[in-house]
Amino acid sequence: MMTTPVPKHPTLNHADKMTIWSLFRQLDDVLLRAPGFKKCFSADEAALINAKSDAIVYHPKHLAVLNIAASSLDAYKVVSWYGFFICKHTDDRCKISLLAAIYVLRVFLNQETGVKLGKATTSMLYYLAVNDGDEHKDEFGIGKNGLYMAFSTAHAALKIAKIKYGATPHEAVDGHDGLTHSTGQG
Repeated sequence: MMTTPVPKHPTLNHADKMTIWSLFRQLDDVLLRAPGFKKCFSADEAALINAKSDAIVYHPKHLAVLNIAASSLDAYKVVSWYGFFICKHTDDRCKISLLAAIYVLRVFLNQETGVKLGKATTSMLYYLAVNDGDEHKDEFGIGKNGLYMAFSTAHAALKIAKIKYGATPHEAVDGHDGLTHSTGQG
C-alpha cells in the first residue's frame, strides 16, 4: 500500500485532507489488494499521485463553476473523480479503476441506506462510465460528474424515502430496477 501524502491544496482544511486521504486509500485498497481487481490493474505510484492531485484540484473548480457552498467533502464526488483521474493517468485500458470506484460507491450507498445496487444497474453504470471520452460512444457516457450524480441522487432519494415513509423502499422495489435490500449477509 502506498503511503505518500495527499498532494497539498490550499482550500482543504486538515479534516478535509484526512477525509480525502481515507477515501483515496479505500479505492487504492480495492484496486491494489482485492483479488478480482489487483490481477487486472497496475499503476506506478506517480500515476496515482497525479490522479489524486487532479481530484483535489478539481474540487474547488467544481464548486466555483457550479456556485456550490460546500461545508465538507462529498465522498461520492471524491471517489468518482479519483476513479476517472486514475484512468487518465494510467494505462487502464479496461478501465478497472472505474469498476473499482463503482464498487466503493456501492459500498458507501449500502452502508448509508441499506440498499445495494443490483448487478444490472452496476453494469449499466460501468458501461456509461467507460463510454465517457470514447470517440465513438462519448454521447452515451456519463463522465465523472454523472457517476457522482447517479450515486448522490440515489442516496438523497433513499434518505427522503426513509424520512417520509419511515424506511427505505426496498419492500416495494426489491429486485426491480436493479435495487436489492441488503440483509447484511454477503
